[in-house]
Amino acid sequence: MSESDVEEEIHPASPQDRNDLKTCATEEDLATLKTSCGDWVSGCGVPTFFNATLLELPQVVERMVANFIFHR
Repeated sequence: MSESDVEEEIHPASPQDRNDLKTCATEEDLATLKTSCGDWVSGCGVPTFFNATLLELPQVVERMVANFIFHR
């Protein structure tokens, strides 16, 4: 399974949210993400997403993928 397949499976409804999560580069981007898809991210095994910093985003994505794989 490719990385894009895994990403599509964990959030099939919104490729834009996935892209925004991967390209988030500023505090403003992060604040927008928390508003637009924070509940979804929290529900994907990262309940601390609303307190996450930019430096923690790669770990957030890793935890989401691990959560998806575990529950699959």
